[in-house]
Amino acid sequence: MNRAAESVGRRRRKRRAAAIVVGAASVVLIGVATVVSIALAGGRAEPLPTRTVAAAETPTPTPTPTPLSAVEQLLADSDDPDACAVSFTGEGTDLAPMLQTS
Repeated sequence: MNRAAESVGRRRRKRRAAAIVVGAASVVLIGVATVVSIALAGGRAEPLPTRTVAAAETPTPTPTPTPLSAVEQLLADSDDPDACAVSFTGEGTDLAPMLQTS
């Protein structure tokens, strides 16, 4: 090897060593800063205020189910899975819904 190549190799090693030293020093500095900040804070964080739930509180209301329409009630009362309800609408029509089975 010639002298120029040896000189380049030495410079690379020096730069690599310097980068490792700077990185290690940064890690140590961050660690020390963390330890100092924890020590200054008393070693513990303030607890969050807790809300106690009293047993006498009103429970969450449950919604009242919507009453079934006449057609829905016909289908609910039927035991036939093939049944269908027929309702009549129109001018002058006043007929109740009917249950149809096949």
